[in-house]
Amino acid sequence: MKNILILVFVFTTQIITSQNYKELTPEEKEGDLNYLIEVLKNNYPYFDRYECTYGKSWLSQKDLFLEKVRNSKDNENYLVQLDSIIKSLHDKEVDLAPTYYWDHFRTKYGEAYFMNPGYTPWVNTLNQSQKEMPYWSNLLKKENIKTTVNNNDLQYKDSLVRSPEIGIMRIPSFDTECITNTFQRINDFLYLVNSYDYLIIDIQGNKGGSSSFWMDGIVSRLIQTPVNFNRHFAIKKGTINYLFFSRYLNNISGIIPSSLPSLPLEFSEQNFKLVEETTTIQPFLPIPFKGEIILLTDSAVFSAADEFASFAKSSSWATIAGETTGGGGIGSDAVLVRLPASGIIVRYPALAGLNPNGSLHREYKTTPNIEIKGSNADERLNNLINKLNNRHLFMVQHSENKSPYE
Repeated sequence: MKNILILVFVFTTQIITSQNYKELTPEEKEGDLNYLIEVLKNNYPYFDRYECTYGKSWLSQKDLFLEKVRNSKDNENYLVQLDSIIKSLHDKEVDLAPTYYWDHFRTKYGEAYFMNPGYTPWVNTLNQSQKEMPYWSNLLKKENIKTTVNNNDLQYKDSLVRSPEIGIMRIPSFDTECITNTFQRINDFLYLVNSYDYLIIDIQGNKGGSSSFWMDGIVSRLIQTPVNFNRHFAIKKGTINYLFFSRYLNNISGIIPSSLPSLPLEFSEQNFKLVEETTTIQPFLPIPFKGEIILLTDSAVFSAADEFASFAKSSSWATIAGETTGGGGIGSDAVLVRLPASGIIVRYPALAGLNPNGSLHREYKTTPNIEIKGSNADERLNNLINKLNNRHLFMVQHSENKSPYE
Protein backbone atom coordinates (compact mmCIF):
# COMPACT_ATOMS: atom_id res chain seq x y z
CA MET A 1 0.00 0.00 0.00
CA LYS A 2 1.37 3.44 -0.89
CA ASN A 3 -0.71 5.58 1.45
CA ILE A 4 1.44 4.90 4.52
CA LEU A 5 1.65 7.76 7.00
CA ILE A 6 4.96 9.59 7.35
CA LEU A 7 6.89 8.25 10.34
CA VAL A 8 7.12 10.75 13.20
CA PHE A 9 9.64 10.25 16.01
CA VAL A 10 9.03 13.53 17.83
CA PHE A 11 6.76 13.00 20.84
CA THR A 12 4.28 15.65 21.88
CA THR A 13 4.56 16.99 25.41
CA GLN A 14 0.79 17.34 25.70
CA ILE A 15 -0.85 14.28 27.20
CA ILE A 16 -4.46 13.64 27.91
CA THR A 17 -5.25 13.00 31.57
CA SER A 18 -8.45 12.03 33.32
CA GLN A 19 -9.05 15.70 34.04
CA ASN A 20 -9.05 16.93 30.44
CA TYR A 21 -10.21 13.89 28.45
CA LYS A 22 -13.83 14.07 27.43
CA GLU A 23 -16.34 11.30 27.95
CA LEU A 24 -17.06 9.43 24.72
CA THR A 25 -20.61 9.68 23.41
CA PRO A 26 -22.67 6.51 22.80
CA GLU A 27 -22.27 7.18 19.06
CA GLU A 28 -18.48 7.36 19.37
CA LYS A 29 -18.38 4.11 21.35
CA GLU A 30 -20.54 2.40 18.74
CA GLY A 31 -18.34 3.83 15.98
CA ASP A 32 -15.22 2.40 17.63
CA LEU A 33 -16.74 -1.05 18.00
CA ASN A 34 -18.29 -1.08 14.52
CA TYR A 35 -14.88 -0.23 13.09
CA LEU A 36 -13.15 -2.98 15.08
CA ILE A 37 -15.72 -5.62 14.11
CA GLU A 38 -15.47 -4.66 10.44
CA VAL A 39 -11.67 -4.85 10.54
CA LEU A 40 -11.76 -8.28 12.19
CA LYS A 41 -14.45 -9.52 9.82
CA ASN A 42 -12.27 -8.76 6.78
CA ASN A 43 -8.83 -9.56 8.20
CA TYR A 44 -8.94 -11.96 11.19
CA PRO A 45 -8.40 -15.60 10.08
CA TYR A 46 -10.04 -17.71 12.80
CA PHE A 47 -13.80 -17.05 12.79
CA ASP A 48 -14.59 -20.49 11.33
CA ARG A 49 -12.45 -22.09 14.05
CA TYR A 50 -14.41 -20.11 16.68
CA GLU A 51 -17.72 -21.34 15.28
CA CYS A 52 -16.51 -24.95 15.19
CA THR A 53 -15.41 -24.73 18.82
CA TYR A 54 -18.31 -22.80 20.35
CA GLY A 55 -21.17 -23.69 18.02
CA LYS A 56 -22.09 -20.11 17.18
CA SER A 57 -20.82 -17.18 15.14
CA TRP A 58 -18.92 -14.45 16.97
CA LEU A 59 -19.89 -11.89 14.33
CA SER A 60 -23.59 -12.71 14.77
CA GLN A 61 -23.35 -11.31 18.31
CA LYS A 62 -22.63 -7.82 17.01
CA ASP A 63 -25.93 -6.27 18.19
CA LEU A 64 -25.38 -7.58 21.70
CA PHE A 65 -21.85 -6.16 21.72
CA LEU A 66 -23.06 -2.76 20.49
CA GLU A 67 -25.71 -2.66 23.20
CA LYS A 68 -23.04 -3.27 25.84
CA VAL A 69 -20.87 -0.35 24.77
CA ARG A 70 -23.85 1.91 24.09
CA ASN A 71 -25.09 1.43 27.65
CA SER A 72 -21.67 1.83 29.31
CA LYS A 73 -22.03 4.67 31.80
CA ASP A 74 -18.59 6.25 31.33
CA ASN A 75 -15.21 5.75 29.67
CA GLU A 76 -14.02 3.41 32.39
CA ASN A 77 -17.00 1.11 32.00
CA TYR A 78 -16.71 1.36 28.20
CA LEU A 79 -13.16 0.07 28.45
CA VAL A 80 -14.30 -2.81 30.65
CA GLN A 81 -17.02 -3.74 28.14
CA LEU A 82 -14.64 -3.45 25.18
CA ASP A 83 -12.11 -5.68 26.92
CA SER A 84 -14.85 -8.22 27.68
CA ILE A 85 -16.01 -8.27 24.05
CA ILE A 86 -12.46 -8.81 22.80
CA LYS A 87 -11.86 -11.60 25.31
CA SER A 88 -15.05 -13.34 24.17
CA LEU A 89 -13.09 -14.39 21.05
CA HIS A 90 -11.08 -16.68 23.37
CA ASP A 91 -7.91 -15.82 21.49
CA LYS A 92 -4.99 -14.75 23.68
CA GLU A 93 -3.39 -13.06 20.66
CA VAL A 94 -6.31 -10.60 20.40
CA ASP A 95 -6.09 -8.06 23.21
CA LEU A 96 -5.47 -4.50 24.41
CA ALA A 97 -1.78 -5.06 25.16
CA PRO A 98 -0.61 -2.24 22.81
CA THR A 99 -2.72 0.17 24.87
CA TYR A 100 -1.71 -1.22 28.28
CA TYR A 101 2.00 -1.42 27.40
CA TRP A 102 2.14 1.39 24.86
CA ASP A 103 5.59 2.66 25.98
CA HIS A 104 7.04 -0.84 25.70
CA PHE A 105 5.50 -1.45 22.26
CA ARG A 106 6.61 1.95 20.99
CA THR A 107 10.19 1.38 22.15
CA LYS A 108 10.43 -2.13 20.71
CA TYR A 109 8.90 -1.26 17.34
CA GLY A 110 10.95 1.94 17.16
CA GLU A 111 14.11 -0.12 17.58
CA ALA A 112 12.88 -2.71 15.08
CA TYR A 113 12.14 0.02 12.53
CA PHE A 114 15.78 1.18 12.48
CA MET A 115 16.79 -2.37 11.56
CA ASN A 116 13.86 -2.98 9.19
CA PRO A 117 11.70 -0.20 7.66
CA GLY A 118 9.02 -2.85 7.10
CA TYR A 119 7.88 -2.06 10.64
CA THR A 120 6.66 1.38 9.56
CA PRO A 121 2.90 0.49 9.82
CA TRP A 122 3.35 -0.64 13.41
CA VAL A 123 5.22 2.50 14.46
CA ASN A 124 2.79 4.79 12.63
CA THR A 125 -0.23 3.20 14.32
CA LEU A 126 1.35 3.57 17.76
CA ASN A 127 2.38 7.17 17.07
CA GLN A 128 -1.15 8.20 16.13
CA SER A 129 -2.35 7.46 19.67
CA GLN A 130 0.50 8.94 21.69
CA LYS A 131 -1.75 11.67 23.18
CA GLU A 132 -4.47 9.31 24.36
CA MET A 133 -2.31 6.46 25.65
CA PRO A 134 -1.59 7.70 29.21
CA TYR A 135 -5.32 8.11 29.82
CA TRP A 136 -6.47 4.71 28.53
CA SER A 137 -3.43 2.87 29.87
CA ASN A 138 -4.08 4.21 33.37
CA LEU A 139 -7.72 3.12 33.18
CA LEU A 140 -6.66 -0.36 32.11
CA LYS A 141 -4.19 -0.64 34.96
CA LYS A 142 -6.88 0.49 37.37
CA GLU A 143 -9.19 -2.30 36.19
CA ASN A 144 -6.63 -5.11 35.94
CA ILE A 145 -4.84 -6.95 38.73
CA LYS A 146 -1.38 -7.79 37.51
CA THR A 147 0.72 -10.58 38.95
CA THR A 148 4.31 -9.86 39.83
CA VAL A 149 6.93 -11.60 37.73
CA ASN A 150 9.90 -13.01 39.60
CA ASN A 151 12.80 -11.83 37.47
CA ASN A 152 15.08 -14.43 39.07
CA ASP A 153 13.03 -17.10 37.29
CA LEU A 154 13.73 -15.48 33.92
CA GLN A 155 17.51 -15.69 34.13
CA TYR A 156 19.59 -17.92 31.88
CA LYS A 157 21.22 -20.80 33.76
CA ASP A 158 23.51 -23.65 32.79
CA SER A 159 24.78 -26.80 34.46
CA LEU A 160 26.76 -29.99 33.81
CA VAL A 161 26.05 -33.67 34.40
CA ARG A 162 28.69 -36.41 34.21
CA SER A 163 28.52 -39.98 32.91
CA PRO A 164 27.19 -39.49 30.35
CA GLU A 165 28.40 -35.97 29.85
CA ILE A 166 25.34 -33.72 29.55
CA GLY A 167 25.35 -29.96 29.18
CA ILE A 168 22.13 -28.22 30.20
CA MET A 169 21.15 -24.70 29.14
CA ARG A 170 18.04 -23.35 30.86
CA ILE A 171 16.55 -20.49 28.80
CA PRO A 172 13.18 -19.41 30.27
CA SER A 173 12.76 -16.34 28.03
CA PHE A 174 13.87 -15.02 24.66
CA ASP A 175 13.48 -11.43 25.82
CA THR A 176 16.20 -9.18 24.40
CA GLU A 177 16.69 -7.05 27.56
CA CYS A 178 19.91 -8.84 28.58
CA ILE A 179 20.70 -10.44 25.24
CA THR A 180 24.37 -9.36 25.07
CA ASN A 181 25.35 -10.84 28.42
CA THR A 182 23.29 -13.97 27.80
CA PHE A 183 24.87 -14.53 24.38
CA GLN A 184 28.32 -14.34 25.96
CA ARG A 185 27.39 -16.90 28.62
CA ILE A 186 25.87 -19.21 26.00
CA ASN A 187 29.01 -18.86 23.88
CA ASP A 188 31.31 -19.75 26.79
CA PHE A 189 29.14 -22.70 27.80
CA LEU A 190 28.93 -24.14 24.27
CA TYR A 191 32.72 -24.12 24.03
CA LEU A 192 32.90 -25.85 27.43
CA VAL A 193 30.59 -28.71 26.37
CA ASN A 194 31.57 -29.04 22.70
CA SER A 195 32.85 -32.61 23.29
CA TYR A 196 29.90 -33.73 25.44
CA ASP A 197 27.51 -36.54 24.56
CA TYR A 198 24.34 -34.45 24.92
CA LEU A 199 23.24 -30.84 25.02
CA ILE A 200 19.83 -30.23 26.60
CA ILE A 201 18.32 -26.84 25.78
CA ASP A 202 15.59 -26.47 28.39
CA ILE A 203 12.97 -23.94 27.24
CA GLN A 204 10.15 -25.06 29.53
CA GLY A 205 7.96 -22.12 30.49
CA ASN A 206 9.50 -19.92 27.79
CA LYS A 207 6.74 -17.67 26.42
CA GLY A 208 8.87 -16.23 23.63
CA GLY A 209 10.42 -12.90 22.76
CA SER A 210 12.74 -12.38 19.82
CA SER A 211 13.31 -14.99 17.12
CA SER A 212 16.84 -13.64 16.63
CA PHE A 213 17.62 -14.88 20.15
CA TRP A 214 17.48 -18.54 19.18
CA MET A 215 18.50 -18.10 15.53
CA ASP A 216 21.60 -15.98 16.14
CA GLY A 217 22.52 -16.90 19.70
CA ILE A 218 22.06 -20.66 19.54
CA VAL A 219 21.40 -22.28 16.16
CA SER A 220 23.94 -20.30 14.11
CA ARG A 221 26.63 -21.35 16.60
CA LEU A 222 25.76 -25.05 16.38
CA ILE A 223 25.54 -25.57 12.60
CA GLN A 224 28.35 -26.08 10.12
CA THR A 225 26.32 -25.39 6.98
CA PRO A 226 23.23 -23.22 6.28
CA VAL A 227 19.88 -24.61 7.47
CA ASN A 228 16.47 -23.67 6.01
CA PHE A 229 13.35 -23.06 8.07
CA ASN A 230 10.23 -23.36 5.91
CA ARG A 231 6.94 -21.92 7.20
CA HIS A 232 3.44 -21.89 5.73
CA PHE A 233 0.72 -19.31 6.41
CA ALA A 234 -2.82 -18.48 5.42
CA ILE A 235 -3.70 -14.77 5.35
CA LYS A 236 -7.01 -13.07 4.59
CA LYS A 237 -7.04 -10.56 1.73
CA GLY A 238 -8.26 -7.65 3.86
CA THR A 239 -7.30 -3.99 3.51
CA ILE A 240 -5.58 -3.77 6.91
CA ASN A 241 -3.64 -6.96 6.24
CA TYR A 242 -2.46 -5.44 2.95
CA LEU A 243 -1.15 -2.44 4.88
CA PHE A 244 0.87 -4.54 7.30
CA PHE A 245 1.75 -7.58 5.16
CA SER A 246 1.93 -6.36 1.58
CA ARG A 247 5.03 -8.52 1.03
CA TYR A 248 2.80 -11.58 1.19
CA LEU A 249 -0.40 -10.35 -0.40
CA ASN A 250 1.23 -8.49 -3.28
CA ASN A 251 3.38 -11.50 -4.15
CA ILE A 252 2.00 -13.21 -7.25
CA SER A 253 3.21 -16.67 -6.25
CA GLY A 254 1.44 -18.71 -3.61
CA ILE A 255 0.80 -22.25 -2.45
CA ILE A 256 -1.73 -24.50 -4.18
CA PRO A 257 -4.24 -25.76 -1.57
CA SER A 258 -4.00 -29.32 -2.91
CA SER A 259 -0.34 -29.44 -1.85
CA LEU A 260 -1.45 -29.20 1.80
CA PRO A 261 -3.65 -32.29 2.32
CA SER A 262 -4.75 -31.41 5.89
CA LEU A 263 -5.61 -27.77 5.15
CA PRO A 264 -8.91 -26.65 6.80
CA LEU A 265 -11.49 -25.97 4.09
CA GLU A 266 -11.99 -22.30 4.93
CA PHE A 267 -8.37 -21.47 4.09
CA SER A 268 -8.77 -22.73 0.53
CA GLU A 269 -11.40 -20.07 -0.18
CA GLN A 270 -10.72 -17.13 -2.52
CA ASN A 271 -10.53 -14.54 0.28
CA PHE A 272 -7.42 -16.25 1.67
CA LYS A 273 -3.92 -16.49 0.26
CA LEU A 274 -1.53 -19.33 1.12
CA VAL A 275 2.09 -18.32 1.52
CA GLU A 276 5.37 -20.16 2.01
CA GLU A 277 8.35 -18.38 3.52
CA THR A 278 11.88 -19.72 3.89
CA THR A 279 14.38 -18.34 6.37
CA THR A 280 17.97 -19.49 5.91
CA ILE A 281 20.06 -19.57 9.08
CA GLN A 282 23.76 -19.14 8.39
CA PRO A 283 26.52 -20.55 10.60
CA PHE A 284 28.44 -17.92 12.58
CA LEU A 285 31.71 -18.87 14.27
CA PRO A 286 30.38 -22.44 14.52
CA ILE A 287 31.26 -24.59 17.52
CA PRO A 288 32.08 -28.20 16.55
CA PHE A 289 29.58 -29.90 18.84
CA LYS A 290 29.27 -33.57 17.84
CA GLY A 291 26.76 -34.82 20.40
CA GLU A 292 22.96 -34.95 20.32
CA ILE A 293 20.97 -31.76 20.82
CA ILE A 294 17.70 -32.15 22.74
CA LEU A 295 15.12 -29.40 23.14
CA LEU A 296 13.02 -29.82 26.30
CA THR A 297 9.53 -28.31 26.04
CA ASP A 298 6.31 -28.06 28.00
CA SER A 299 2.78 -26.78 27.40
CA ALA A 300 3.77 -23.21 28.36
CA VAL A 301 6.23 -22.84 25.47
CA PHE A 302 4.75 -20.17 23.22
CA SER A 303 5.41 -17.67 20.43
CA ALA A 304 9.12 -17.42 19.48
CA ALA A 305 9.94 -20.35 21.79
CA ASP A 306 7.38 -22.53 20.00
CA GLU A 307 8.85 -21.29 16.72
CA PHE A 308 12.25 -22.59 17.90
CA ALA A 309 10.70 -25.98 18.67
CA SER A 310 8.92 -26.05 15.31
CA PHE A 311 12.17 -25.27 13.51
CA ALA A 312 14.12 -27.87 15.46
CA LYS A 313 11.59 -30.59 14.67
CA SER A 314 10.86 -29.75 11.01
CA SER A 315 14.56 -29.43 10.15
CA SER A 316 15.66 -32.37 12.36
CA TRP A 317 18.18 -30.00 13.92
CA ALA A 318 17.32 -31.32 17.39
CA THR A 319 15.21 -33.94 19.12
CA ILE A 320 12.12 -32.52 20.84
CA ALA A 321 11.49 -34.03 24.28
CA GLY A 322 8.86 -33.19 26.87
CA GLU A 323 5.31 -32.01 26.28
CA THR A 324 3.40 -30.57 23.33
CA THR A 325 4.00 -26.81 23.21
CA GLY A 326 1.45 -24.04 23.66
CA GLY A 327 1.77 -23.03 19.99
CA GLY A 328 1.80 -19.51 18.58
CA GLY A 329 5.16 -19.86 16.86
CA ILE A 330 4.18 -20.04 13.19
CA GLY A 331 3.15 -16.50 12.39
CA SER A 332 4.41 -12.96 12.71
CA ASP A 333 3.81 -9.76 14.64
CA ALA A 334 0.16 -9.11 15.40
CA VAL A 335 -1.51 -6.30 13.46
CA LEU A 336 -2.32 -3.12 15.42
CA VAL A 337 -5.75 -1.51 14.99
CA ARG A 338 -6.39 2.05 16.19
CA LEU A 339 -10.01 2.75 17.08
CA PRO A 340 -10.97 6.10 15.49
CA ALA A 341 -12.88 7.84 18.29
CA SER A 342 -10.90 6.79 21.38
CA GLY A 343 -7.43 6.10 20.00
CA ILE A 344 -7.42 2.74 21.81
CA ILE A 345 -5.18 0.18 20.07
CA VAL A 346 -6.16 -3.47 19.70
CA ARG A 347 -4.03 -6.21 18.18
CA TYR A 348 -4.95 -9.38 16.30
CA PRO A 349 -2.98 -12.15 14.51
CA ALA A 350 -3.18 -11.82 10.73
CA LEU A 351 -1.24 -14.94 9.78
CA ALA A 352 -2.69 -18.38 10.47
CA GLY A 353 0.32 -20.65 10.85
CA LEU A 354 0.17 -24.04 9.13
CA ASN A 355 2.12 -27.22 9.75
CA PRO A 356 3.93 -28.79 6.75
CA ASN A 357 0.85 -30.94 5.98
CA GLY A 358 -1.46 -27.91 6.09
CA SER A 359 -3.02 -28.62 9.49
CA LEU A 360 -3.55 -25.59 11.70
CA HIS A 361 -0.56 -25.04 13.96
CA ARG A 362 -2.74 -23.29 16.54
CA GLU A 363 -4.64 -26.57 17.04
CA TYR A 364 -1.86 -29.16 16.78
CA LYS A 365 1.13 -27.05 17.94
CA THR A 366 4.58 -28.69 18.15
CA THR A 367 4.52 -32.26 19.41
CA PRO A 368 7.60 -33.90 20.95
CA ASN A 369 9.59 -36.71 19.35
CA ILE A 370 9.95 -38.20 22.83
CA GLU A 371 7.28 -37.62 25.46
CA ILE A 372 8.72 -36.87 28.90
CA LYS A 373 6.21 -36.71 31.72
CA GLY A 374 6.49 -34.93 35.06
CA SER A 375 4.47 -32.80 37.45
CA ASN A 376 6.79 -29.79 37.01
CA ALA A 377 9.74 -28.55 34.96
CA ASP A 378 12.42 -29.92 37.31
CA GLU A 379 10.84 -33.36 37.36
CA ARG A 380 10.65 -33.51 33.57
CA LEU A 381 14.29 -32.45 33.30
CA ASN A 382 15.36 -35.12 35.80
CA ASN A 383 13.29 -37.75 33.98
CA LEU A 384 14.98 -36.79 30.71
CA ILE A 385 18.43 -37.03 32.30
CA ASN A 386 17.55 -40.47 33.73
CA LYS A 387 16.39 -41.59 30.31
CA LEU A 388 19.68 -40.50 28.75
CA ASN A 389 21.61 -42.23 31.55
CA ASN A 390 19.77 -45.49 30.93
CA ARG A 391 20.30 -45.21 27.19
CA HIS A 392 24.02 -44.52 27.66
CA LEU A 393 24.40 -47.45 30.10
CA PHE A 394 22.65 -49.78 27.66
CA MET A 395 24.93 -48.69 24.82
CA VAL A 396 28.06 -49.15 26.95
CA GLN A 397 26.99 -52.62 28.11
CA HIS A 398 26.02 -53.63 24.61
CA SER A 399 29.41 -52.51 23.33
CA GLU A 400 31.28 -54.41 26.05
CA ASN A 401 29.35 -57.66 25.39
CA LYS A 402 29.88 -57.63 21.65
CA SER A 403 32.16 -60.24 20.11
CA PRO A 404 35.32 -58.77 18.56
CA TYR A 405 34.28 -60.50 15.31
CA GLU A 406 30.85 -58.77 15.16
